[in-house]
Amino acid sequence: MLKAVILAGGLGTRLRPYTFMVPKPMLPLGDKPILEHIVCWLSSNGIKDIIIATGYLAHIIEDYFGNGTVVSPDVSIKYVRSAKPLSQGGQLKTVEKVIGKEPFIVTYGDVITDLDLKPLIKFHSEKRGLATLVARKLTTTSRFGVLHIDSDFSLKEWEEKPKTEALVNAGIYIFEPRIFNYIPENQVVSMDKVFQEAMARDERAYVYVSNANFIDIGDTNSYRMAVNEYTKRLGGV
Repeated sequence: MLKAVILAGGLGTRLRPYTFMVPKPMLPLGDKPILEHIVCWLSSNGIKDIIIATGYLAHIIEDYFGNGTVVSPDVSIKYVRSAKPLSQGGQLKTVEKVIGKEPFIVTYGDVITDLDLKPLIKFHSEKRGLATLVARKLTTTSRFGVLHIDSDFSLKEWEEKPKTEALVNAGIYIFEPRIFNYIPENQVVSMDKVFQEAMARDERAYVYVSNANFIDIGDTNSYRMAVNEYTKRLGGV
């Protein structure tokens, strides 16, 4: 089975003050930290070989999980620690030496999901591209009324705060090891820049559209919503 990398080294600035003393992936969600939910999800999908890329307050993550057996006897966790914030792409580069020659899964350390990985892995294998990016559909409501006009500027339609649907990045990927060829070492690089660099050199990336449930805990509002949801599920824990 494939290895998985969890990117868990960010500063969590949008979740301050919660993250002054605790790294974002270790914030509690229900009965366990966010990161443990992710490790359990990977394990339930048959992924037992996990690499956690740490940085900010790394010792809290490493002390909690140890070698991984605290989650499950057959889970193995290794760590690669970066000395400074590198953004997602730059931090991904830090795990290059421990990946090997097989494709591998990458997930952000703040994404909770029930995505079934088997169809995703099959999709990536069939497409034979450099990367597969998981996307989810997001419906948003415009803050404004939208005016549709004719060529002579006459009003055709007034649409009050219309809803639009778009595909957005879910923060889960499968990469071939040659992805590291497109990431400079020890530099701050966002994940979108990694894709842009690779595609500029004629690499192909594919999008796997999923209807799974996703919770992206990116700021204080989304964290509060996630906590409330899990509290309801656990009967007030």
